[in-house]
Amino acid sequence: MVAQRSGEVLSVDKARRQVCLILKVAAWVAALLVFAVAYAEAAPIVVDPNTPPCITPSIHFTTIQAAVNAAPSGATIHICPGNYPEQITISQAVTLHGVSNVNADNPVITSPPGGVAINATSAGGNLVAAQVFVNSLGPVNINGIAVDGSPNQGFPMCAPVVMGIYYQNTSGTVDHVSVRNQRSGTACGYPIFVETTGSGSQSVTVDNSSIHDFDSVGIVACSGAAGCLGNPVPGATAPTITLTGNTITDTNDYQTTGILLHGAAGSVSGNVMSGFSNGNGIVFAPNSTGSVSNNTIGEAHVGIGLDNNLGIQITSNKISHADFAGIYAFAAGMNNTTVQGNRIADSPSGIKFNCSGTNNNVTSNTINDVGIGLDSVPAGNTTTPNNFFNVTTKQTGGC
Repeated sequence: MVAQRSGEVLSVDKARRQVCLILKVAAWVAALLVFAVAYAEAAPIVVDPNTPPCITPSIHFTTIQAAVNAAPSGATIHICPGNYPEQITISQAVTLHGVSNVNADNPVITSPPGGVAINATSAGGNLVAAQVFVNSLGPVNINGIAVDGSPNQGFPMCAPVVMGIYYQNTSGTVDHVSVRNQRSGTACGYPIFVETTGSGSQSVTVDNSSIHDFDSVGIVACSGAAGCLGNPVPGATAPTITLTGNTITDTNDYQTTGILLHGAAGSVSGNVMSGFSNGNGIVFAPNSTGSVSNNTIGEAHVGIGLDNNLGIQITSNKISHADFAGIYAFAAGMNNTTVQGNRIADSPSGIKFNCSGTNNNVTSNTINDVGIGLDSVPAGNTTTPNNFFNVTTKQTGGC
């Protein structure tokens, strides 16, 4: 009887020891899982065609698209120096961050070996071949990389149009980015294009970036309701765009434009533009609002152009060597607009109206070496004082 009870006690002790061992193993496994999750959260997502990547330890991908597909919403994807011949579609909130390296160039997204292919459709139904197509519910930020359209192929009749970075219905920031060589061969190449197709809001900032060598417009912000690419889309809202500290240049023979707003709200300040002798520096097309300040514009057909806009603020810009006019109100005029503190030189006309426009305040501008200082100014505008130097005719009368 005693022996039986001793055996029962030993069995109980053994069971207890087994339970303790199981609990210890479970705790150890749980600790490993916690460590693994913490490591995964701490390890950066890195893209590098080489092994090992430029950042270790990391979660390593060899293409940007693979990293975008795998990244959780809100993640930052670090892109190592190198060339990435791919087209990228972004459909969630992420940041593409170029890794700087003193011994290598910033990462460059180039066209695939066979050239860019159609991967998007504009609000109005035009086909688009975008190197980076952004269509996400959350913000998408791009910084420290280059998007190079070469090598590229031509497309007849702008089908499709070629874009470097295409933001559709998505907000975000493009900072310290170089976008270049977007050419379609038929004057339909756009380095940066921002567009709304519906009722949602969109706000994009482009700053401290370089845009050059294209065959249409450097930066476009457009409401689908305006029909920038294709037919107008009723109900599409106006995108908001902020452009600060960018350099936009072109050297080809197309009728290119630096910045175009069409049915958009924009703040355009501190940009430097040149090389648009067959086109225009900045254009506020119909139904656009906002301000243009402290920009430097040289070698354009028209420095700053306005078409059927209300209340635009044009202040403290420097415009030179415009071969038609420094500031020009296209077609249906410039109303309730302030044109103040600008410096315009070496142009046939300093500030030119198109026989329309009322309640404009055109004062305190300095106009040098032009044929007509204020050209075709209709009644109903404030036009004094202004400073004129070496001007053939300071101001013409009405139309």
